[in-house]
Amino acid sequence: MLKQRCSDDDFFLTGSPRPTEPRTYTLRFKSFLKRIGVPYRNFHSLRHTFATQCVKSGVDVKTLSELLGHSSVKITLDRYVHSDMQLKRKQLEKLYSSL
Repeated sequence: MLKQRCSDDDFFLTGSPRPTEPRTYTLRFKSFLKRIGVPYRNFHSLRHTFATQCVKSGVDVKTLSELLGHSSVKITLDRYVHSDMQLKRKQLEKLYSSL
C-alpha cells in the first residue's frame, strides 16, 4: 500500500522527495518517546546499540560496516563494536566445538 503512493526517489520518513529536517525529526522522536514513556536516547546511542546487537546476532562486520556507511571495517570495529563476556564465551564455544 505504501509502495503505491511513493516513488523510488521518495524518502522513507516523509513519503516524498523532500527529506525531513533533522531538528524536526529529533523533536518528533523526543515527543514520541515521551508519549510512550521511554527515556530519551540520542540517535548515536541507537546506532551504537544497533551495531552491537548486529554483531551479537552474528552479522558479519563487513556487512555491518556497509550498512552503517563506513569507509572501512576498522571504523566500525573501533567506534561501535564492543564485545561483552557473553559474546566472548560464545565465540570460544564455537572454537572448542570444532575441535
